[in-house]
Amino acid sequence: KVLIRAMLALTNLLGDGGDAEAYSLQMIDKQEQIIAAGGEQLADGEENPKAAYQRVALAPYLRGVLREATHRDYDDAQRSFATVVSWQPEFSSGAGDLSRAVYGHHSEPGNGVLYVFTLTGRGPYKEEVVEAPTSQSLLIAGEILNQLGKQTVPPNIAPVKVPQIVARDNLVQTVAVVVDQQHVGYTETITDVTSLAINQYAAVMPQIIARAVARRIVKKGFVYGAKEMADISKGTLSGTALDLAGVAWEMTESADTRCWGLLPDKIQVLRIELPQGQHDVALAAATGQGQPSPSGLRQTVEIRDGRNTYVLAVFPDMQPVGQMLISN
Repeated sequence: KVLIRAMLALTNLLGDGGDAEAYSLQMIDKQEQIIAAGGEQLADGEENPKAAYQRVALAPYLRGVLREATHRDYDDAQRSFATVVSWQPEFSSGAGDLSRAVYGHHSEPGNGVLYVFTLTGRGPYKEEVVEAPTSQSLLIAGEILNQLGKQTVPPNIAPVKVPQIVARDNLVQTVAVVVDQQHVGYTETITDVTSLAINQYAAVMPQIIARAVARRIVKKGFVYGAKEMADISKGTLSGTALDLAGVAWEMTESADTRCWGLLPDKIQVLRIELPQGQHDVALAAATGQGQPSPSGLRQTVEIRDGRNTYVLAVFPDMQPVGQMLISN
């Protein structure tokens, strides 16, 4: 839900940019709604697991960029960039962004700013795993019912299955930027999508396991209730048949591994101040050691005095997908 608004904001920047700030504010608001929802229906003294969620720094970053571009709302830009530094301390360019906003300096006279945004690498995916503690909990629950009631409970031979977030092995780690045949830098991560997904899922994993336990117990309850209604005694052929049916039902369980298949591993950005006029801009995927790919994207970009120009490119691996998109 948050990343949908992130993509909308980036897409809008490539047009007139009129709604980009609104989308960035929606990103922040949606994050707060999700975190607040995690605190509902908690037992006394139980902490909200979603309070540990890392915020998406792209949201305040975009707002800071847009506020700074007005050449007057530097106070808003300063607050936004301060939030970026707080939420994403690994983003080394954040300190420079904050310093510019503090001193109210967008760019030198006769210069404009080029922002290169890239969707780098392939995002995480879900796979099904077996959670052993859940199986142990169900075994205990089943034994309690066996001891208290006159009916048997289907044996716990079907383990509980839950989804797990898995990071892809991405060779591309950044994008090298060359302007007018001169290397000017590498894009830097403003939002690590994979890290966000893994950390957020770890925070709510106990709840995911609890729901899996609840589903299993409900299924056992149906079998138990069916025996009670039919007045079936322990050890009978009918009781054994229902037990086997219950086991088969449990074996059909599978974890929900649905996920967004086109998310990037990272959303990255590089800010470059350039003289006004036309510039040849080339982008190439690079490894963690900075080794660029021999092939990439190249296009002429117009820089305007005192204005921002935005570029967006997609590098799911060492080869780009599509063309370099440039703002109007």
